[in-house]
Amino acid sequence: MNLQSDPDFRDLAAFVRVVDCGSISAAARALSVTKSVVSRRLKRLEERLGVQLVERSTRSLRITSSGEVLYQRSRPALEALEAAHEEVREGAKAVGGLVRIAAPPDVGGDVLPWVLTGFAERHPDVEVEVFLTREEGDLIANGYDLAIRGGRQPDSALVIRLMNASPFILVASPAYLARAGRPTQAADLAHHRRLVFLRHGKRFLWPTETGGHATMDACIRSDDLRMLRKLCELGAGIACLPADATRGALASGALEHVLPGLERRGSSLYILQTASAYLRPSVRALRDHLVDFFRQPSAFEEADGDT
Repeated sequence: MNLQSDPDFRDLAAFVRVVDCGSISAAARALSVTKSVVSRRLKRLEERLGVQLVERSTRSLRITSSGEVLYQRSRPALEALEAAHEEVREGAKAVGGLVRIAAPPDVGGDVLPWVLTGFAERHPDVEVEVFLTREEGDLIANGYDLAIRGGRQPDSALVIRLMNASPFILVASPAYLARAGRPTQAADLAHHRRLVFLRHGKRFLWPTETGGHATMDACIRSDDLRMLRKLCELGAGIACLPADATRGALASGALEHVLPGLERRGSSLYILQTASAYLRPSVRALRDHLVDFFRQPSAFEEADGDT
């Protein structure tokens, strides 16, 4: 392809976006155009090159060996071009624009308010849209710039950065402990009402005094940590919850730490971003702020102290 005679890169950009998104429909949504426009650009590019870049069917799309070569060589070039345009547009302006981030409901409700408050003070020109969801879909296809996810992440074309691993601790309300008594050893938990977290449909294992983990029967089970914390605050029983999600309630006296020597390591949190050689300044700023926040537990404790 003679770039001098064909300076329009939209066909190539459409092809790269199709591969990124995995389908013509998703690419059309990402580019804010119709499916027919994307199909036409892809066909035009294939005709100019004289090779088939993707094999299409009614249900699937597969990149060919020729398409893979073009994708691997052209994607970095397009990213560099976008970066150059962005630098020219932004010039010396402060970080600004829109960042869209997805997070699990419990992380979004319990942790992100502290994070975003500090971020907004530092970068007042950045708009942030937060989506509380457990969906595991592709970032680009869903229109997110960043995503927070818990647990081990599969190999991916996304950049994954570890943030933290909050321990799980046992907590209960003062009213519940006054009514049911305070356990003094792990064996006492068998005589208490237990609120158990469901992770991927399975009961989260509670710590034991021997350093192991045990399955606990429950009076209430839920896959939402915020719901379990609220039930706990209302006196429904004892729960094993992330320390990060309970610090505010512990500081205010709404919850009390039960059996302090008993805790277990929770799943690490990861921050995912698109596998791009260039991130917009606003996206990079929020990503770095998230990572820094979770590396400094004192920041969370100071925020809790203000409540």
